[in-house]
Amino acid sequence: MFYGSILLLLILDLVSKSKMETLPLNQAFKVIPGWLSWKLIHNPGASFGILSESTPFLTAVSAVSIFVLFYLYEKNNTKSLLLKVGFAFVISGAAGNFINRIWLGYVIDFIDFRWWPAIFNVADIEIRTGSILLLFLFVLKRDRRHTVGRTG
Repeated sequence: MFYGSILLLLILDLVSKSKMETLPLNQAFKVIPGWLSWKLIHNPGASFGILSESTPFLTAVSAVSIFVLFYLYEKNNTKSLLLKVGFAFVISGAAGNFINRIWLGYVIDFIDFRWWPAIFNVADIEIRTGSILLLFLFVLKRDRRHTVGRTG
C-alpha cells in the first residue's frame, strides 16, 4: 500500500505537469479570476526560484533526500498510517521534481495563486503536506516522551 501510494501520487504529479506543458510559456490562464491561474514556467531552481543556477546540485540533493527518506521509512518500520502518508507524500513529491530535473533540466511549475508569491506544482504540494504532517507527528511523539512519568 505504501509503495502504491507513492506511485499514485507520483503519477498525479507527472501527468499534471505533462498536461500543463501544452500551455504557452509564461502566460496566465485564469481558472478562478483574481484567485487562481495556470501559468507554465520552467524553474531550474528550488522553491521561489532560489538557486536557479544550481540544477546539478539540486538534482543531487533530491536524489540523496529520496534515498534518506526511504531509509528512514524502512528503519522506522512504522504501523502508523499517518506516518506512512507523510513519508509517501514527501517521497513522491521529491521524486516528481527529481524526474523533471533529470529529464528536462528544470521543474515544471504551473499553479499560480494570486496571493502566493511563487508558482508551484503538485509535487510541491505533496512535499509541503507530507513535511508538515511528519513534523507534527515528530513533535507530538517528542511531547509524549517528555510527559511520560511526570506528575503534577
